[in-house]
Parts: sequence; C-alpha cells; structure tokens
Amino acid sequence: VQAGAGKVDDALATITDLISRSPADGSLYTFASDLASRSGRVEEAVRHLRDGLRYAEQTGALRLQLAGLLQMQGRIQEASQVLQAAFEAE
Repeated sequence: VQAGAGKVDDALATITDLISRSPADGSLYTFASDLASRSGRVEEAVRHLRDGLRYAEQTGALRLQLAGLLQMQGRIQEASQVLQAAFEAE
C-alpha cells in the first residue's frame, strides 16, 4: 500500500522491519527486491536477494530472481554462477 502511494522508502523500511522479525521468509526478500528494482534501485534489489539467500529457508525462487536481475544488468557471469548454485541446491 505504501509503495503504491509513492512512498517507496517507507515501504522498504516496513519490509525491512518484517524481515528482521521473520528472516527465514523468502517472500519478504522478494518483495523488498521488487520494490527496490521498480524504483530504479537495482543494486539494492540485488542486495535484498543476496540477503535472502543467506537467511531464508527456501532459496530456489530467490536464486532464479537474482539470476534474472543480474542478467538484465548484463552481469552474465554472475547470473550463471547463481543459476549453477540453484541447480546444485536442488
């Protein structure tokens, strides 16, 4: 709701607070990454996904999203490494 009102910083602060309360919930990292990415903060979006890989219980979807984001940035080798890790984890 806050993001829709153009208050991306407030929305990200709220999501960050939720992450601190439930660090194993991968969907929160995905949501934070989406918000950051849509507001042009691509490096912040990447950071949220990388954090999710460290703390979330289910990381398959996070790895795929991270690989896609890296690929869109032209960071093909990094994207390939993330994909490789995703396949090895499965």
